[in-house]
Amino acid sequence: QLQAQQAHLQQVAQSVRSLLDQPDSSVPPEEKQRLQGKLDQLQSQHQERLQNCQDRLRRADALRDEFAKFVQEHGNLGTWLDQSELELRTLGEGETDAQGLKDRIEEHKKLAEDVICHKADLRFVTISGQKVLDSIQGALEKVGSTDPALEETRHVVSDRLQDATQRYGLLHSK
Repeated sequence: QLQAQQAHLQQVAQSVRSLLDQPDSSVPPEEKQRLQGKLDQLQSQHQERLQNCQDRLRRADALRDEFAKFVQEHGNLGTWLDQSELELRTLGEGETDAQGLKDRIEEHKKLAEDVICHKADLRFVTISGQKVLDSIQGALEKVGSTDPALEETRHVVSDRLQDATQRYGLLHSK
């Protein structure tokens, strides 16, 4: 909207300058100075608002990208957690012969190693989520008020981080 107004503002500024530059104009010098001051003020305000909007758009784009990355990483970790939890449940089903128990122990060891290896994935998801939360906090501080969309995003990210951490911790302890 501000960019659309910019062309109109430039036309108005050009017209006012044209009027102010006419030496034989019927506009008194004091009025010319006042008009020039108002024009400068209007252009300055427009430029400031345009810059603020562009900054907000860049922050929104960065937040959107960080959030999309977090959702992807969290989804991958969630899929792995689902599979591992299912595998752990099936490992808990009893075997009665010695060879079956021995095979179960080996499968359990492999799962335990896999769980330990995925701790780095949890850390990566946590870092990604924290970047989103930090971006949201920065945006809220810039705005100086609450924004329902930002608050909802913060809530979603916090809940997902807490869920992933709890599920991983439970799987690790088992």
